[in-house]
Amino acid sequence: PEINVEAPEVDMKKAMEETKNSMDECTKAKENYAKGMKFPFTLHERNDAEKQKITVCDNEEVKWHDNVCEYLAACDEKVIGKVADTVWEQVCVPALDTALDASIDEATGNIEGWENIPPFVQKKAKAKAKEAALEQAREKSKFDERIQVKVFSILVENMGKNGAVIDENYVPTTVE
Repeated sequence: PEINVEAPEVDMKKAMEETKNSMDECTKAKENYAKGMKFPFTLHERNDAEKQKITVCDNEEVKWHDNVCEYLAACDEKVIGKVADTVWEQVCVPALDTALDASIDEATGNIEGWENIPPFVQKKAKAKAKEAALEQAREKSKFDERIQVKVFSILVENMGKNGAVIDENYVPTTVE
């Protein structure tokens, strides 16, 4: 049997708060982006020269060099995907679990003959419904994109704190 439940609302405020604590993947991957960097290095939004300029990194000795490398790591889908997955699993899934379980139980009550379906089939159908609802909630909230934009803003802020001159025309990206 197929169980359909509405995707719950994701608490993005909590997710954003946790993002700062979940950026280890960017820190781990930064060395990969330091290699081969030509100086002075101009950092553009999303590492796309067509987009707005953020700052210039004169050499690897400047305090914000690591932040620039972390920003470049955050542009990598694999790296930022791990950050988003961590936040999703630690913050969002536990918060959505209870509400989803209740919705699924309510939905199964409307399925005729549910009680006659073998328990292992019921369990599988419930798990599939939960997975689909979580996936839908993640997509609907533009979760991954919002996490990446949050990581970018944290890193640009860190660059500024570490002495980088942020371009006066730089306006951080937002997610609609």
